[in-house]
Amino acid sequence: KAECIKKKSSGAKLTVLQLDLSQKNSLKDFVAQFLSLNLPLHVLVLNAGVLGLNWALSSYECEMQFSINYLGHFHLFYLLKDLLMQSAPARVVCVSSEAHRYTNLNHSGLDLDSSLSKTKPRDYSAITAYGSSKLCCIYLAMEIHRRYADEGIHAYSVHPGVMIPTSLPRNWCVYRLMFLASRCFTKSVAQGASSVVYCAASTLPAEESGLYYFNCRPSRPSRSAQACHPAEALWEVSENLIGEGEKRGDEVPDDI
Repeated sequence: KAECIKKKSSGAKLTVLQLDLSQKNSLKDFVAQFLSLNLPLHVLVLNAGVLGLNWALSSYECEMQFSINYLGHFHLFYLLKDLLMQSAPARVVCVSSEAHRYTNLNHSGLDLDSSLSKTKPRDYSAITAYGSSKLCCIYLAMEIHRRYADEGIHAYSVHPGVMIPTSLPRNWCVYRLMFLASRCFTKSVAQGASSVVYCAASTLPAEESGLYYFNCRPSRPSRSAQACHPAEALWEVSENLIGEGEKRGDEVPDDI
């Protein structure tokens, strides 16, 4: 991808660093390498994602889709937040999905039992796990806004589009066929990226920080995604999972 960018924009200056969001050590190494460059950080796009994985545990000892699509992003932001504040004004763009509407989480609480289980739950669904991870991305943007807007960091969650022709469906042939069959009716990669670029680079009023964007404008997410308590509770659980909060017990609190 870096080579493609160089071919299209001969004057582009790129530095490529490797990062595996499912591995804590990889993430810490990435941050150390980035900080050693002594560069400011004005925009952080949390864009990595996987879909339809078989149940597996990450190095965080959490379900893999939850770890890659949400928790690794949370950890990355957490380690870079001081630099973002030093570089303010800064923006964080969390790439979510309309799939956040298809989840077993609800507005009255945040049931993470499936995501945090050390063994495969009987009712595990890869699609539901994906939707839950994308709902958590919306909560992440909301909570970054609540905690850091006054420090000069604004955050946005974005739905790029449905079944855009990327490598997202690579893990199962059925997904690949569905994406292929719908290609004539979906956005191109460039069109899908437009809302992400809009939130990262356009002139947006501060009061729109924390909102969910679709087609380059604020959109109403699910009822669950509009609840503030789960976002705050998820942040606290996430701090414990990455080792930055108080040591997590064996069970998730009932009110989360």
